[in-house]
Formats: sequence, C-alpha cells, structure tokens
Amino acid sequence: MGVLATQLLLLAASISQAQVVKELNHFPQSPLQPVLFNHAAPTISSDHVLGNTTDTDTDFHVFSSKSFARGRGISIITTHDQMAHFNKLEPLAADVNDMSSPPFTEHEIPGKGRGLVASKFIHRGDRIFAETPILIISSELYEKHEDDPHVIPAKLRLAVEKLPPAAQGKFWDLHGQTVHNAYSGRIDPNAFDITIQDQQYCAVTPDTARINHDCRPNAGYYFDQHTLTHYVHALTDITPGTEISITYISAEMPRHRRKNRLLSTWGFNCTCSSCSLSKHASRVSDERLAQIFKFQEMFEGEGWTTQSSGTVEAFLSLIDQEKMYNPHGAALEAAALVYCAEGRYWDTIKYAYLAEEMLMLEGEDARVEVMRLLTADPTVQKCWRMRAAMKSGKVVWDQID
Repeated sequence: MGVLATQLLLLAASISQAQVVKELNHFPQSPLQPVLFNHAAPTISSDHVLGNTTDTDTDFHVFSSKSFARGRGISIITTHDQMAHFNKLEPLAADVNDMSSPPFTEHEIPGKGRGLVASKFIHRGDRIFAETPILIISSELYEKHEDDPHVIPAKLRLAVEKLPPAAQGKFWDLHGQTVHNAYSGRIDPNAFDITIQDQQYCAVTPDTARINHDCRPNAGYYFDQHTLTHYVHALTDITPGTEISITYISAEMPRHRRKNRLLSTWGFNCTCSSCSLSKHASRVSDERLAQIFKFQEMFEGEGWTTQSSGTVEAFLSLIDQEKMYNPHGAALEAAALVYCAEGRYWDTIKYAYLAEEMLMLEGEDARVEVMRLLTADPTVQKCWRMRAAMKSGKVVWDQID
C-alpha cells in the first residue's frame, strides 16, 4: 500500500490549458465508503525539488508517484502550496480501481466508437465503479501559460512519462483528437473538471472517459477530493444490453444549444433520444426545460420557504417528463422541506427518503444529514409547520440544523 509522497518526484514544470473539460453537474465531493490506507502521506520537503533552485511556492511543478493507489500511479501539476492538500489525503477504499468483475463490457457502439454496455442488471443507486485519476492539472496553469507554445508539450509529456507503464497504456488508449500535440489530443476531450480545496483542476480518469454522452444519462458521477476518487453510479435501473451513459454538458440547455456545444467541443452530432425528437416535440421539451430552470431558481437557497406544495409537485413532474434523473436530489430535497413546512407528515418522510438516496449519489453529506433528520421525526425539526407559523407572524425562519 503506497502513499502519495513515496518516491515522490518534484520536477520544475508548467503546462498549458486543456482546451476542453467535460462538465460535471458539479456534484459536491464527499466519500461514500470507508477507506484502506493506514496513514496520510508525509509533507513534501524542499529536498525533493529538482532543477531550478529559485522556484517559489507559487511556481507550477509536476509531482508524480508510481505507488499511489496501490501502484496505479498519478501525476499532479500544481503549485507547492496547493500540493500540501495532496499530502493529507484520506485512506483509499479497497474496491477503488477494482475492475476484476465489472457490471459492464466494452463494445463498439454504432456512430459512437467504443462504449460501455451493462452486462447485468444494475439497480438505481448501484456503484458502477470508482477510480482514481492518473493526471490532475491545475486550471491556473491554463491562464498563465496558454500563450506559450513551448510549455504545453514539454510538461504534458513529462507528466505522462512519469506514470507507471500500465497507466501510460490507459492514457494512450484514450480517444484522441487530431492535433499537433498527441498529449493535448488525449487530455482535451477526456478531462473532467474537478474542485479540490476551492481550486479548479482537470482530471484524466481513463475508465470514466470510456463512457459515452447522453443528454438524458442513466449514470452520474462525482469527485471526492479527500481521497482523489471519481465515483460513477446508476441514476436509474439499467438493464443488460443497455449502454451506460453520462452527460458531458448541462442537462438544462435547450436542444439547439446542446447539439451545437457537443459538435463544436467534442466533434459529434448527438443522436440521443432527447436530441432526436421531432421539431414539435423538441419545442415542447425546450419549454419544459425553460420552466425547470425557473423552478431551480425559485427553490435555490432558502426559496423553498416561500413556495407551495403545488409548485414543487409541478417541478418534480417536469423533471420526470424530461427524464432528468440528474440533478434530481435538489428537487426531492425541496419537496421534503416544503411538505415539512406545510405539516404534511408522511409526504415529508416519503420525499426525505427519496432525497436522501439521490443526494448520497451526489456526495452531498451535509444535505443528506438534514434529510436523515426529517426521516427520523419531522415534527421536531425547525421546518415543521413553518408555513402556518410564518403566516401568523409567530416565527421568522432561520435555518435547519
């Protein structure tokens, strides 16, 4: 069991911006299972610095470990200051990167190239797999070095070359774009946008990158910054023979914007069920999406305190019509809170359980705990019958514990 700092190499380096990253629906980051390492990685000392001895803590470097994640390996491009977080990682779960018996097989998909197809029934909520990135690149580098044509190839090459042979093989097996630099050609179409300690990075997770796009996907994902683990779960039941899909873009975009974005960024014309609707059906779908967006704004933050059960029911109905399994947790959460405010006991418990399940898949630990309290006894929570109390002027809403 290796740790990140074991045989850690610090190489003076910088990098250019990966032009494109797949857009998470920005699931927050939180672990779902216990972890395996016995201790965190030690702090990196300045003795590990190679090359320019005048480097400062704000310079960008390539950090590499062949022992990370039980030998899977990783290369990280960031500053010495930001690297401090990576020396304090929590232990890794035993099944992370375990592909010994996956619930899918890889197939050629007509019009898409390779893709993952379910080989057995996958229930809603089931974990499909979890993996650690082989590359993590600070987004700050993108802005600082995007105009330097020499930094990009050298630093990407260095980061990849420091990976173990198996990880390098996974990197070169990724779908590549035809560009002047082979490293950028693999990273640009396959990197995911992640957040670590409020810093933006892009990460190459080669197994997740094998999953094709669908505007109404049956799987979702989130990144746990504490263990550097990328989780992929089923958002709905997936039957054997069905292709597993994720979304690369915001699901709330109207069809023409989705198709234009996918074509200009990833170079393919989306033919998913939502993008293949007739002109009339597509117009109605776009109208529903516009209303869903309005509902999301209405329920944002403390918005649920002023909305009725009829409003939240319309919100949920539109989401079901659009088959938008992701992001669904916020709408279910809003329903539970609205029903609690109206004093509807069993409706509160029903939707609190549903929200708890979905929010767990989104890594929303704090919000999961709120829903768990509602399932236990909504009558002792601050939201209970709040609507009537607010109308009478007896209380002013503050927050839910």
